[in-house]
Amino acid sequence: MPEEPSLTSSQIVKAILKHPVDTSHKDIRNIRTAARWIPCAVSPFIDLREVFKFGMYAEGKLVYTKEGDPYVDPNANIDADAREEHIQAYQKIFHKIPYLKSYVIRFENDPEGLGHLSTFIHNCAKAVRGEDINKLKDAVHAFASVRGISVDFGGHDGSKALRGFNHPYSGRLNCPMRDIKEFDRSWESYRDMFDEGLKTVDHDDWPCHAYKEDMYDPNNIEAGLMKGEFLFSVGRHIYTGKRTANLKTDGPSKGKGGRAKINHQADVTPEMIAYAAMLARFSLSSQSSWKTIEGSFDYSKYHRNVLELFEDLEDPWCVDLLRLYTKRFLSPKPKPERSLASRRNSDREQLKRQRASRRQSTATSS
Repeated sequence: MPEEPSLTSSQIVKAILKHPVDTSHKDIRNIRTAARWIPCAVSPFIDLREVFKFGMYAEGKLVYTKEGDPYVDPNANIDADAREEHIQAYQKIFHKIPYLKSYVIRFENDPEGLGHLSTFIHNCAKAVRGEDINKLKDAVHAFASVRGISVDFGGHDGSKALRGFNHPYSGRLNCPMRDIKEFDRSWESYRDMFDEGLKTVDHDDWPCHAYKEDMYDPNNIEAGLMKGEFLFSVGRHIYTGKRTANLKTDGPSKGKGGRAKINHQADVTPEMIAYAAMLARFSLSSQSSWKTIEGSFDYSKYHRNVLELFEDLEDPWCVDLLRLYTKRFLSPKPKPERSLASRRNSDREQLKRQRASRRQSTATSS
């Protein structure tokens, strides 16, 4: 965990208001690292400018005293449910990333400074989602080729127009699993029905890429769910790096650690899976720029649906799935044990025996 911050609130504000941001001090880098972990550890769908404002206010650590202050009472013009969501997100952030609170708390009763800090954190979190989207847009080709599938989506101008149901590969992976037999009979027919509004594909149906297909059972929806190889590849690309995305072995690769290692993450969480599932779906869609809603598909609701799978963390399905993801993503590869006979036959051991024999021979001859 990072050390206690040494910069004052005014020094932090001075650094983050520079263009570009002054990241020469470790405190600013720590704040940025924490901010970039929030979409994965908590949610990519929260407005962090509001979350920190409501959270601090609820704790009595943000007081509005000046008449006509632009930082008006946060409780004005907001319903109780929305306010509670902000407060819950605030608490969850510090549960998942506890060291961030040591920075935020420095802005107690400083609404203007907190506004600058929360805007910086919000922008960093938003930026990492954009980076992941751009990287995955190209990585999808590699995910296909490693499975012996040659895919050309075109889009050399940055467009994703040939993805989604406009291509049999991406269309099949994003097709609801319950419709997969119909899709396989005729991709073109399924595509046409989708284009004409005769087929609805929304966030309440699980896509083919989320499943280990041979386990799918319409009478047991969770069988094989969230075990699709494409989804694993996306998750590993995000959390342990590009080089690990298509590895057949478990765990991270050697070298520079991925985002999970940077954030000292020892276990995969439901939020990490939900973030990967959301971006897996978007990477296959024909939507070129990020929008929360794509036709009848709402990415925020899909993210919520994945999290709902883990409502009971003691359920055997949840326990087994989280254990599987942790093994696939984060578990270090066990080092093979060398047998005693193997160690005795190593070059090092043979050299030791040869030298001992030579010394003995020299001693005997003298």
